[in-house]
Amino acid sequence: MRGTARYRFVYSPIFLGLYVILMLVSSVRLNVLNFDKLKPETLPILSKIFNTESLTSDLSALIVIGLILLTSALLFFFNSRVFNCGNPSLIAPLMFMIFVLTPPSALIFTGSIVAAPLVLTSIYISLFTKDNDRNIVFSVFLVSAATLFDFHLLVIVPLVFYYSLQSSSFELRNIVIALLMLALPYVFALSARHLFFGDSGIIFDGVVNDFKRISAPVIRVDSVAGGILILSFVLIFWRSIIMVGKLSGTYKILKSAAVSRNISFLIVLSVVSVLYPAVQPGFFFLISIPFSLIVSEYVTHESTTSNRRVEFLVLLILIAMSRLSVLI
Repeated sequence: MRGTARYRFVYSPIFLGLYVILMLVSSVRLNVLNFDKLKPETLPILSKIFNTESLTSDLSALIVIGLILLTSALLFFFNSRVFNCGNPSLIAPLMFMIFVLTPPSALIFTGSIVAAPLVLTSIYISLFTKDNDRNIVFSVFLVSAATLFDFHLLVIVPLVFYYSLQSSSFELRNIVIALLMLALPYVFALSARHLFFGDSGIIFDGVVNDFKRISAPVIRVDSVAGGILILSFVLIFWRSIIMVGKLSGTYKILKSAAVSRNISFLIVLSVVSVLYPAVQPGFFFLISIPFSLIVSEYVTHESTTSNRRVEFLVLLILIAMSRLSVLI
């Protein structure tokens, strides 16, 4: 009994909250140091409206922190209502904030960060599409809108499309509604770009150029500490998916569906980040959403032994060591 109770402090909200504060402070410092090397990316959808490349380090950090807090709040709300991963529900959002702040470039503005709240909300709504057609509309529309900020997210559209219809039915009417909602953000964006700027082709050019950058699988390792940290992430990634996958059959129907969807998104997003090395810094923000849910369940589940908590503690120590190696 004593063995199973050891190291419970690693998922204490107070401990994780203090860790988040330290990560945030160090991330702000790193943002100042790295900003000249890693400028905010250009978003075609916002071209000539909001020049993201001209963002200062302070403004970039402020926007990203705001989006982190927004995504964390949504994650807490959705986790409390449906996902029910981790106990208490606050654990997953705190883990999310730790994970998103892990890369040295965490506070550099990217399209993935803007898309994250839309993707999270879309996943949540897709669980309730059987209730009414409006949920199909919102679920597909939101993920389609998210792809305008990061075209690589087009790879998850089939997942959302399938899950939205799976929860309701694959009737022709629902399929047509989903297809219309999938096209609507692009129709609106293309029309607006053509009407106001006469450059609607910029969106298609962005899609084509992004998907041309596919390359051999690459994982960026900047140091020995970074390499060990990646291995630790991969270990927990693999073990948590296996454990939660095995337990999914014991969950209630809604939680089981939510867990399976988050695992699917986690795997797909991880594969994309490996195939497109250029998106790894920003894409880690998106990966951290399902990853935090799965890991919080892995660490806090009643069947969890102290070994799993030790694994998570080691991960936190490695994150801290990696951060110190960059700062010093």
